[in-house]
Amino acid sequence: MESERESVRFLEDGEIKEGICQKVAEALMAELNKTCNLHGRSYAKFRGRVKVELELDDLQTVTVERRTVEINPGEAFDGQPVAVAAEVVIEEMPPNQFRMETDQPILMKTVEDGRTVEKKVKYKAAKR
Repeated sequence: MESERESVRFLEDGEIKEGICQKVAEALMAELNKTCNLHGRSYAKFRGRVKVELELDDLQTVTVERRTVEINPGEAFDGQPVAVAAEVVIEEMPPNQFRMETDQPILMKTVEDGRTVEKKVKYKAAKR
């Protein structure tokens, strides 16, 4: 007989990075799709800036990380800037909920033939 149970563990660095990138990309694409400046037009070059603020808590220390990433594929930009703003807030949530919402596997402990084995299971989050 098989029995399964979720194994709850802290989020690893790669899981956090992957999840944040997914959530930011989704929100940014939604905002970029709202601007008429990026619909059916071509540009010789562009630049952008993404600001990120993270609050990382390992239950002993809270670390705040702030970064600004410049996006500039091409030469110096001398055109008029087009403002597109998107604010992404990722609320605090249990590790396995974050994994599920960002399409990452959850570790499950299963007993098979009297042995405990760990399997990575991917669930799809319910669309809101």
